[in-house]
Amino acid sequence: MSKATVSITYEKWALLSERDITFLKALGAILLPESAPREPKEKVVPLPEYYVTINFFCKLCKSEHIKHYHMQEQKGGYLKSLEIAELPAGEISKTRSERVPTCPHCRKELMCYEPEELISKLMKLSNLVG
Repeated sequence: MSKATVSITYEKWALLSERDITFLKALGAILLPESAPREPKEKVVPLPEYYVTINFFCKLCKSEHIKHYHMQEQKGGYLKSLEIAELPAGEISKTRSERVPTCPHCRKELMCYEPEELISKLMKLSNLVG
């Protein structure tokens, strides 16, 4: 039968009671050299700032809205989006399209319809979403 070895660090050894230490020594426990506390490696990779243009297409009123965002690095190593009125001159942005069920302009659009037309639009929208 082979003999198994038990190894334990100084930090954990200090937490043991006298009885536990006696038992581990009887088993032939090996006390590992004290390990120095490790300093966390800081790997700082700056995140690139960029611009995003998002085209929103409304399913209900069929309108299209364009919004521009500037992605800026914040403390903690993450990006935060800030909405801007328009892109700065000469800047290239990443473009994305999104289809949304409703938009802020839907209310104005829906006020122009008769009740029957509203019901029809609602039925079409429920078929698109569901």
